Amino acid sequence: MISDIDHNVPGTKWGSSMKEIKYSYRLLLNRIRKHDQKYKQIAISGEEIVIPTRWGEVRALLYKPVLTDVCGTGDRAYPVLFDFHGGGFVFGLPEADDRFCRKISDTLEIIVISVDYRLAPEYPYPAALEDAYDSVKYVHAHPAEFDIDPDRMAVGGHSAGANISTVLSMMAKKSGEFSFKCQILDYPAVDFKTDAGLKKTPVGGIPPTLMEMFEECYCEPEERSDVYVSPLLASDEELTGLPPAIVISAGIDSLKHEDSDYAMRLCSVGVPVEHDHYAQVAHGFTIAAFSPVTMSEPKILPGVSNVPALKDNAADAIGRILHLLVKYLLEAF
Repeated sequence: MISDIDHNVPGTKWGSSMKEIKYSYRLLLNRIRKHDQKYKQIAISGEEIVIPTRWGEVRALLYKPVLTDVCGTGDRAYPVLFDFHGGGFVFGLPEADDRFCRKISDTLEIIVISVDYRLAPEYPYPAALEDAYDSVKYVHAHPAEFDIDPDRMAVGGHSAGANISTVLSMMAKKSGEFSFKCQILDYPAVDFKTDAGLKKTPVGGIPPTLMEMFEECYCEPEERSDVYVSPLLASDEELTGLPPAIVISAGIDSLKHEDSDYAMRLCSVGVPVEHDHYAQVAHGFTIAAFSPVTMSEPKILPGVSNVPALKDNAADAIGRILHLLVKYLLEAF
């Protein structure tokens, strides 16, 4: 995914060896990562690009509205959505979001950039955040290169990608280097501090062992209280002024309580929030409805493709996401 990176730079978090995890977790991780290989066999509609970062080039998929294929972009600067895939910070590719990104781009006639990022345990926290932040910063600083309007940017993601999205919003607020008009938080993981075994896990949800593996790979135990790992733990001051958000949660998901809590935290400090809960479906349902790979691999998340209401619920959720983007990226200008 990344090229030209010196993994032995003095003073960096990753020295000469990768983060160690339990042998049982490594076996589980290896099995899950085989899932990603299937995406390499599927034709995608996004254009593969690379974006410079402090550690090297990050791979991304760029989606331009279908009209630009015929008419070109000309002098038009498009609003842009930065998309971040899920996968518990340990697996996943932008290809998983290909159909989702294409629908967003063509329906709203905006640019979508689906950014890849380094994965744990080889590259633990904060590697994914650094890749994400640097990618957005570069695109914002070079708008003509991507045909985007730097004053009309949104961010969104799914699961781990939703964590990245809301943390990026916090980081951008603190640095002042760029800003987002809104954030899409699709079943976000926002609480790493609470032990996975203590979270209520509905049948068909993410198994606690899998959640524990994600946590061990991504960060050290003492880092799980960091607000950039667990944004649910952020102070009111850190949440105040974040961009308007949509929080989507699933009933068959151990994350549903923290998702609801995070939506309430944002609302309590004055952030405009829409929280949409879909009781009949599982974690990952929005992307599952778009992806033939996920639909054909129910063993990754057992409940994700077992519900007849999957596509109807996903269609409703996507409609609400589109409405948010129209309101804050299009109608406001």
